[in-house]
Amino acid sequence: MTAETFEAIQDDLIAKSDTLARELTVKMNCDCVFISLANTNNLFSLGASVLDPTDVEERVQLASDTVCAITAARNEPLTLDDARTVKEMLKRPFVAEGKVVGYLGKPLRDENAESVGAICAVTTATRLWSEMDHVILQNAAGQVEKMLTEAGFRHSHLCLSNALGEYDDMMGAIAMYAEAKISVHGASGELLFATNALLQDVEPCVLEDHMRRTHNQHGLDETAALRVPNKKAPCQNTQRLRPRVRSHSEHITFVQWDPVEASAT
Repeated sequence: MTAETFEAIQDDLIAKSDTLARELTVKMNCDCVFISLANTNNLFSLGASVLDPTDVEERVQLASDTVCAITAARNEPLTLDDARTVKEMLKRPFVAEGKVVGYLGKPLRDENAESVGAICAVTTATRLWSEMDHVILQNAAGQVEKMLTEAGFRHSHLCLSNALGEYDDMMGAIAMYAEAKISVHGASGELLFATNALLQDVEPCVLEDHMRRTHNQHGLDETAALRVPNKKAPCQNTQRLRPRVRSHSEHITFVQWDPVEASAT
């Protein structure tokens, strides 16, 4: 589970993180708790005790505005009794505006011990953080890391299941059209599979080149007919095959090639 694609985050993970943030706010007697995922430019508040769960846009902050971005970037805890006394912190708008005064942050790490974000407790007044505060927040960081790992496993498992389902559908369709001219293409038109019936008429490189060009120029719905040498009828220079998309997903396109009638040429 990484912080690079916020849209991949499951709704139930946000709900659980919000609940944890609210519980920690009460337990630590602070103004708010944030559980953030970080990338180079932004932080996403996966969990927060003060945000509307339905307002996803409000959860995205510029990394340069926040103190948690520092915790995440350094991959080490950060404790500030009064952030306003630290010149570096005053460059952060949230500190300059008085929204963050007392700050206690712990990095969130993946299974490789690399930072993916931070969990923090914040006050709007000076706060002397106790040893118990440190223990509570560190334990919470471990809980979030476990949640992220489990969510990442579920996401990977779902992707694998979808891929296997596509493969089963593809192989079943091919079996139904064993004597037909069938090809299967990747996301950019690359040839993944073609039946012998099709390869008797079209060289693989010609077929792939045609699909790549039409995919880039026109899209799948406007794929032009393919002109190929007619090996079975030497008296004719070419024949035309019109691709008909049988199924299409993000990664795989299943195409049936039908001869174009002479009247349609």
